[in-house]
Amino acid sequence: MDILMPEMDGYEAMSQIKATITGSSTPVVAITASVMREERQKALDHGFDGFLMKPVQMEDLFEEIRRLTSVAYLYEDILSARATAKSCSVHLVKNLASLQDDLLADMHNALTEGDMAILRSLIVRVGESEPALASALRQLVDTYAYDTLSELFAKEEPLHAHA
Repeated sequence: MDILMPEMDGYEAMSQIKATITGSSTPVVAITASVMREERQKALDHGFDGFLMKPVQMEDLFEEIRRLTSVAYLYEDILSARATAKSCSVHLVKNLASLQDDLLADMHNALTEGDMAILRSLIVRVGESEPALASALRQLVDTYAYDTLSELFAKEEPLHAHA
């Protein structure tokens, strides 16, 4: 559960969930964009069962779910697709340079904030002029290759740092 939400923050929502019979045994993981170390302890003190920072790495989320619920996962297909996507990322860096600086900055911000809906809408915009690039970026998003995306945008940061 995101800590910052409109109308009711994650602490209050979690408190209400835990107050119900079913919710009392439901694990709840706090998710935040905060970089403050004490935020983790605050979340745990307020009854959250786990804690993750944005952008949430799928491996970390899956690990928290596994830890809290004892489920088991089969990763083979996603890991294979992610390896393929990562190998294509070298070629993406060159293609990203053709995009407008403000679009790159918006994509970087959406990724950093963990807002995949905005990132996907920005990728649609990329597809208007660069369909192959948009397809490759979509593949990275669809395979949860956020580390690769972060690396790509970090390499492009100097382009839009002055924007």
